[in-house]
Amino acid sequence: NNNNRILGVVTVQIISQAYRMFTLHERSLTPEKAYLGIGLLWSLPSARTLGIATQLVTAARNHSIYGVRVEKSLVAFSSPTQAGYDFAMRYIHDGQGKGNSKTTHEQQQQLLGPLVYEMK
Repeated sequence: NNNNRILGVVTVQIISQAYRMFTLHERSLTPEKAYLGIGLLWSLPSARTLGIATQLVTAARNHSIYGVRVEKSLVAFSSPTQAGYDFAMRYIHDGQGKGNSKTTHEQQQQLLGPLVYEMK
């Protein structure tokens, strides 16, 4: 039962640039424009199939900068774990990407990786 429990947490930071991830451990050296940094994203393990993380990042995109809805392509993640990287891939590609059994290996290879930034 998840009553009276924290189901998820997100922290955000306004940023101006980030770097494209090629894999979990490889990133570009060329900065790209980004507006919103997701510093921490966590959801209760027993609630991870409820879409809590997706709702939190979407709320952050919609409410972090007054009057602006930040595009998915301008959201960066700070030092993601493998699970975080997989989530970011699915999130920025609307459900496509690593961790989605419906996405073929060839499709996964063509998808751009998420943006990553260093928290300050």
